[in-house]
Order: sequence, then C-alpha cells, then structure tokens
Amino acid sequence: MGECAACGRSGANRRCSRCKSVSYCDVECQSKHWLHSHKFRCSSVASEAQRIEKLVGDERDVKVAHRDVLTEKLRQGNVVLKEVGTMKSRRRRRAPKPDLFPPQLRDFSYKESADGIDENLLLLLHGLGDTHKKFSSLAEQMELPQTATLAVSGPIVFPEELVDDGRAWFTAFDENWNLIQPTETETRRILSLKETSKLMNLLMDALTSHCGWTRDRIHLLGFSQGGTVALDMALRACGPYRLGSVVAISSSLLPESFLQSTEQNDVTCEQNACTSVLMTHGNQDKVVNRTDVLRSADRLRKAHASMDVQLHTLDKDHAMVSSRREMQILMEFWAKHLHCHMVNLEQNATVYEVSHSQ
Repeated sequence: MGECAACGRSGANRRCSRCKSVSYCDVECQSKHWLHSHKFRCSSVASEAQRIEKLVGDERDVKVAHRDVLTEKLRQGNVVLKEVGTMKSRRRRRAPKPDLFPPQLRDFSYKESADGIDENLLLLLHGLGDTHKKFSSLAEQMELPQTATLAVSGPIVFPEELVDDGRAWFTAFDENWNLIQPTETETRRILSLKETSKLMNLLMDALTSHCGWTRDRIHLLGFSQGGTVALDMALRACGPYRLGSVVAISSSLLPESFLQSTEQNDVTCEQNACTSVLMTHGNQDKVVNRTDVLRSADRLRKAHASMDVQLHTLDKDHAMVSSRREMQILMEFWAKHLHCHMVNLEQNATVYEVSHSQ
C-alpha cells in the first residue's frame, strides 16, 4: 500500500492497471486523477515499462534494460552514456619475472600497491655505486596510492675492491678508475648510455606486453646517474611512447652531449603527447653542475614544445629526497600525473562515463 496520487492519503491499495506506477484510495480518486493528470503520462510510462518487461526476465536483466533505455534517451539529447568497469572487475597486474628482462637488469625488487590496486608503476633508478635495495625501501615509505613499485639495479657491476655490491647505469670511470670528464671528443659515457637505453626499452616492452601496464601508466624516478637515464628516456618518450612522468633528482643530461651538439638526434613529439618532467637540484650540489641542469631543462623544452618541465632548486647538496619540502614537491607533481580511481564509488556501484556526441 502507498499514498493516493489523487488525495494524498496513505493506505491506498488500488493501482493503475495499465502502468502500475501510481496508487489510489478508490475508483473515485482514480477517475479524478485520470481526467486531470494521469492520462497524459500513463501511456508513455506503460510503454516503457512493457518494453523493459519484454527485454528481461529477472532482476539483473531489469537493471541492464533500464540502463539501455536511459542510454537511448541520453543519446537523443546528444549525450552518450557508456558503462565502464568497476573496481570489482579490476585485478592486480602480473608481477614481472626475471626471465622477462634483459640479463643485465634482472636484479630488482617489485612490490604491489599497498591498497591492492596496481593502476600505476613507479620505476626507480639508483645513483652511481648504489643498488636497488635502498630505493625499494624508499618507495615503500612513500606509499603512493594505487601504485606498484619496481626498483632495478644498473647493468654495470663494480669490482668488489672498489665498491661492495655497487652498480652503475653507464660507464663512469676510465681504465684507471678515474671519473671520466666531459669534453668535446669524449664519447664513452654517451655510447654506454645508448646501450643502457636499449636495455631499458626491452624492459619497458616486457612490462607492457607481459605484465599489463601501458607506457602512460609507468612513472620514472631517478637519482643522479639514474636520473640521467630517466631524462634521456624522456627525450624520446613522446606520442605512443609517452610515459606517465619522469622525476630526476640531482641529475642532468650528459654534459658532453651539449658540447657535441647532439640535439639533432632528439625526437620531436606529437602535440600534447609528451612526458611531463620534474627536476630538483640542490644549490650546494658539487657533483652535478647547475649549468648542466639548466641546459637539460632547456633541451627538453626545445625538443618537445608542449612538454611540461618543472625545475625546483632546494637548499641541499648532492642527495636523494632529503626534506619535507622536496617530498611535497614530488607528491604535488605525482598528484597531477598518477592515474587513480575513485574506489569508494566504484566498489559498490555501476560507473558510467558521460560524454557529448559529435
């Protein structure tokens, strides 16, 4: 029993036999309501109800039919309603296995997102002489939402007498274990970085073809030498190869690349389809020259006119993220570029994507 559509009294136990959508106290109330109001809408309501009943036979199909009717009506108003997957239908990505990666990059640590939704992947690249282990712990402490982490050790292994369990991403020392200095004719670091780029591309191919990510959901965080690798990848990460984002801490592109004018090898991207870059640098950094950092930002902007390149100078030396302010800068950057779902909404409801038709 419901409320009478004519007089408003509760306890109405008669219903319109045609549409079954309104209740009445008695025949008199039904007759009055029919003449003044209900006859103008009963037929359309009934026809829609009959259409739904014809389409379906159980409660689940009723929901689908209502969706179809609503979709059709929205299309008539130049609006398209499209059902998309809910969180219940989403699963974790496949964890990478060592044999998927090049042999030189099989020393890594992978962690699924703590919240159970692997929508993004943060790929961490350490500095010269370090390994992936510390960076895996850092990623775990940051707890980025809906983001799995992959910390990888560089392909070049240091001799034990030089550094215990140390790695490098590209050649850094000469035959006497002195740091290579950039000159107009020095090519060893450039050539070694090219080889590392090939390995990184194979790793990215494995992540996309076997583990379920797309490149625009993969984000790079590199420190020092690892940041140089990340920035070099950003130069070529445009169009279909666009990455989610690149963060480079205390790093720059190779200085010798500026001296040798290698800009002609840079790839230009499609409009509005390039990788966003964040660079942070310490005003007391004696390892990476400030001029090289500025040149790197300029080259990225020159190669990709639509690229978003942010550069922040902080009060620190050559170090990984070392202050609350620097971490806040990173988090604000990632908040713009990480792809996240509204879990509370998607857990318990059908989610629709609404757009205007052309």
